[in-house]
Amino acid sequence: MINTIDSCRDISEITNDVIISTYNLCRYEKAYRSKVILSGDSSMPSLCYFDDVREMVRRSVSFFQTLGPLVYHEFTIAGAPPSQYIQKGDGDFVTKTALIDMKVISRNPTPEMTLQQLCYWIFCSLSKDVEKRKLFQHLHELILFNPRKNIAYRIHIADISIDCIKQVANEVIGWDIKVVNTGGSCPELKWIGQTVPRHPVKIPPMLTDTIVCGISSIDKALFAHIGPCPYCGGTPAPYDTKEKIYATLHTQEGTKKITVFVRRYHCRDCGRLLYADEPFYPDTRLGSTVVDLAIALSLLNSFSHTAEIINAMGIEIDRGSVRKYALSDLPVPKINFFYGFPLPFSLFSLIGRPLGLKSGAAAGAEVLAASGFPSAYRAPPDGAGTSRARQEQRKEQKQKEKREAQKPADRSKQE
Repeated sequence: MINTIDSCRDISEITNDVIISTYNLCRYEKAYRSKVILSGDSSMPSLCYFDDVREMVRRSVSFFQTLGPLVYHEFTIAGAPPSQYIQKGDGDFVTKTALIDMKVISRNPTPEMTLQQLCYWIFCSLSKDVEKRKLFQHLHELILFNPRKNIAYRIHIADISIDCIKQVANEVIGWDIKVVNTGGSCPELKWIGQTVPRHPVKIPPMLTDTIVCGISSIDKALFAHIGPCPYCGGTPAPYDTKEKIYATLHTQEGTKKITVFVRRYHCRDCGRLLYADEPFYPDTRLGSTVVDLAIALSLLNSFSHTAEIINAMGIEIDRGSVRKYALSDLPVPKINFFYGFPLPFSLFSLIGRPLGLKSGAAAGAEVLAASGFPSAYRAPPDGAGTSRARQEQRKEQKQKEKREAQKPADRSKQE
């Protein structure tokens, strides 16, 4: 694909067939990374989309021409010392002065994106590959380039504090490193060793088995209920059925994906594609019960520890997902403590389902009622009662306690 674009003497020579092939390739790549099952809907982009793609390619070519030739394209973190938490990773582009990641999004960069860039720089700055290590230790900038908005978000590596670099290496990667400020474009990193691994989280086997059993009970459930079109009030007509991953479980037999079927409709009046009521919050990929569990546990634990607890309970999730849900405008679920863990009511409802097990659309209606109809949730304008608000209150409380604890030490210094 890249060779085809490179062979074009002008951006306008990129054919629609090349763009369509790239479009489909991106769909498959996105499905592979996000573990989302592609539907049979293979609708092609509109005609204006082709011109937009050519314009983004033109912007990208112009951007890279100003930075100089690429040294690496699609590099990996292979060759770095072993990490407890991150086993693989691949970046986009590297020139002689900058590490560049391309993001074609309509919003601003998220903290996860900038954290990813910093982790790549730390990994490759300590690579066993001498050539790669020297290159990364002499870079000047970390850049996120968005050709859709034609904006490059930059930060000079020398402006990143040593404490920040050490904290990311310690808490995110699991390394103990030494950071030496050389006064140049970026500090020098020296690997000391791995941090002491935390003791594994111990969950009572009965609780783990019960949770896995409860979530497994909704496997292959059908969600087909829908009301009038929310946009025009028209009548929805059946379109197709989409299979979505609700959760990934760790069982004695291995990894098991729990999927549900969500019926999609086509409004006869306005033509919009509509989804039936489903057990997912808006703009989330995991089932609402898993999201509720992440938010509930993050009220008392760090994001990393919350992810460890949930994985120990037999549900696959990573720290980034926990952080995303905890700092979102999703609601804080009602909780009850069980075996010392704050568990959401929606999880207790699923745990009780196998006793009166139903299947098909009946199971879907039952799960929706137990989950509180999450797809219909809309965040309040003032953000009151959301997980983000609770996390901010928690942060303020910790800062207040830290200031109170520091007051006696300050008084003793004055005396």
